[in-house]
Amino acid sequence: MLFNQWRADQRDKARMRHETDEAATQRRHLIAEERERWLREDNRRWVEERRQAALELLSRLDPWLGNLRAWGRPWPHWTPEELERERHQLRRFDYHGALRQVSDAWAILELVGSDGVREAYKSLLAQMLAVQAFTIGPINQEGLDTMIEAVNERYDDLLKLIRTDLGVSLPLTGSA
Repeated sequence: MLFNQWRADQRDKARMRHETDEAATQRRHLIAEERERWLREDNRRWVEERRQAALELLSRLDPWLGNLRAWGRPWPHWTPEELERERHQLRRFDYHGALRQVSDAWAILELVGSDGVREAYKSLLAQMLAVQAFTIGPINQEGLDTMIEAVNERYDDLLKLIRTDLGVSLPLTGSA
C-alpha cells in the first residue's frame, strides 16, 4: 500500500511538473506574440511618421526646385530683354527663406529617415546651393543647365530612397 501511495505521489508530481511547464511555455508564447504585435504597431507608426516628414520636406523643396529649374534652358524665342526680365524675376526668389523652411522640415526626417535618405538629402542640398550661387553672376547657360540636371538627378535619388524607406514599390520601367 505504501508503495502504491508513493507511485501515485510520483505520478502527481510528474503531472504537476508537466502542467507547470506547459503553462510556462504558453506564457512565453503569449508574451512573444504580444511583443511581435507591439513591434508591428510601432513599425506602422514609424512608417506614418516617415511618410508625414517626407511629404513635408518634399512640399517645402518644391518652390525652390521650381525656381532653380526655371533658370534652365530658356525659351528659345525670347529676346535678350525678355530673358533679362525673366531672370530678374527669378533672382527675387527668397532662397534664404526657402532654405529655412526646408531645414525645418528636414529636422524631423533626419531623425526618422534612413542613412541613405540623409546622404541623398545632403547631396541634393549641396547641389541646389551650388546652382543658387551659380545664378548670382553672369550666366553660363550650358554650365547652369548641367548643374540643374544634377539637381534633378539628386532629387530623383532622394525620392527613390524615401520610397524605399516607406516600403513603396517603384514603378516598373522599360516595359512596353
